[in-house]
Amino acid sequence: MVGICCGLGVWVFSSRFGGLLDDADMTATLLLMIASAMLLALGAYLFFTGVWAVVNNRTDALIMTATGHLIVAGPAITLLIVDFFRNQERFINELVSNANAGFTGSVFRLLAWVIFNIYLALILSLADSGR
Repeated sequence: MVGICCGLGVWVFSSRFGGLLDDADMTATLLLMIASAMLLALGAYLFFTGVWAVVNNRTDALIMTATGHLIVAGPAITLLIVDFFRNQERFINELVSNANAGFTGSVFRLLAWVIFNIYLALILSLADSGR
């Protein structure tokens, strides 16, 4: 997950969120890119410290990785919210057309990323509370 966070951070700056915000104000896009990169860096740090806690036999390893998964879902949640509020009709039409085309498209990828990370965070936090 550390590599994935680093790769997503590079992707954020190299593609400007895959072209989702091409017609947006450059200052707002830059601030969103910086905030997303900071969240991804914090998530990478939490994943690394979670692995390090496992190596050192500490008990807080699972909760660190669960928190990392929640933090890494933050940029995708922000992108979905921004994309929705920029043009609600286009957002809903894109969801419907992508659902008819077999669940492809950037909106469904972002939704899958959010669901995946929140689900993993839930499983890890439940596993931690079972100790």
